[in-house]
Amino acid sequence: MTPDPRPVLTGAFVYAAATNFFFFACLHSFVLLPLYIQRLGGNEAEIGMIMGMYNASAIFCQPLVGAWVDRVGRRPFMLFGVSLAALSSIAFTLSASTGLFILLRLLQGMAFSTFFVANYTLIVALAPPERRGWALGIFGISGLLAAALAPLAGEWV
Repeated sequence: MTPDPRPVLTGAFVYAAATNFFFFACLHSFVLLPLYIQRLGGNEAEIGMIMGMYNASAIFCQPLVGAWVDRVGRRPFMLFGVSLAALSSIAFTLSASTGLFILLRLLQGMAFSTFFVANYTLIVALAPPERRGWALGIFGISGLLAAALAPLAGEWV
């Protein structure tokens, strides 16, 4: 049986994809953070620690968040993830301390985990089972587009 060619781009789907784009644009704008750290006098080890903390935090948190999303629901985790990402990103403008940057990247990794898992499960729930692959492929574009455009915006800022 061939997949139904009609799109699943409902208002909720488009809203979730747009939210995903802006969320990941916020986080992907930090791709150039190593240059800023270097300008502040940070060395390669500090840059590696700061940048790696994001992934370390996300790896640790993501399985935990998945279980909690199943119990509590998506919305609180999406709101928490967006709020934590915004606050931790703004906090970078308030300090030039590499020690604080480690903590902020840890928080950004937590924000990624909470938002990503909750938002991804929303997309799965919105798409009919026979169209999930297509829907996730289209949805993935919002994150990739953010990854392509955010470093440009981050450099400009």
